[in-house]
Amino acid sequence: MTRFEAAILDGPHLWTMNRVTLAVREGNSYLMEDGTWQAFDEGTATEGTGIALPRGAIEAIAVAIQNWQGHASHADTEAKVLREWLAVERERVDRTLGR
Repeated sequence: MTRFEAAILDGPHLWTMNRVTLAVREGNSYLMEDGTWQAFDEGTATEGTGIALPRGAIEAIAVAIQNWQGHASHADTEAKVLREWLAVERERVDRTLGR
């Protein structure tokens, strides 16, 4: 089973245009500038891959993904669990000190 990988690519030529490139691949197939997918042999140049985006759009895209997916990472879930554990421990300590 192949899986998708994505990266935000940056470089001097993009910095001067205030842009970054969103690169996405699945196996040896890459998302191209025009939105199509193209397969490349390993070790060959992948010219024309990725979609150039304004730097300022990245945060809005992350928020849109979070809203659609429900979370951008597992950090929210982990924070919720840690808050619950903290409440339990706090209650235990308060009971112990109250004796």
